[in-house]
Amino acid sequence: MLFKLIGKEVMTNKLAEIFSIFHDGGIDEINVDGNSMEITIGCAYLAQMENEEYKNFYLSLENVTTFEFHTWDDEIFTDIPTMVNFWPEIMTAEIEKETIKVVCNIDTENKRTGGLLWIKANLVSLKNHKKAELSINQLETMSRNYWDNFGRK
Repeated sequence: MLFKLIGKEVMTNKLAEIFSIFHDGGIDEINVDGNSMEITIGCAYLAQMENEEYKNFYLSLENVTTFEFHTWDDEIFTDIPTMVNFWPEIMTAEIEKETIKVVCNIDTENKRTGGLLWIKANLVSLKNHKKAELSINQLETMSRNYWDNFGRK
């Protein structure tokens, strides 16, 4: 399922919604190919709603024009390996000025802090641990089922 046919504003809203669903998940890896990227998001509690052995999700983006991390200490990082080494833990996301603003916690050498990951891109696909395509509705259902049952085990 490709998301290319969704209008730009709707696509931006959906991408922000996806990042918010990955609350407490982390960015484990980012592979870049020109202005496209695949982001590996480690969110085991959510992935295990589909299969107990699953741990990750994959977001494919294209036309990436902004991808930078602004720490709360006013440092700006655009280097992908540096950002991945922070293992940004996703808290929530929203849209500001047509750009997705993802609030993240990070661990640096000296302290636990955080910042904002700014993304401007088009969503191409969302995939599960085995790289089978998922719809946003499937992800929302997995999340809703997890949170509806949170603490009942």
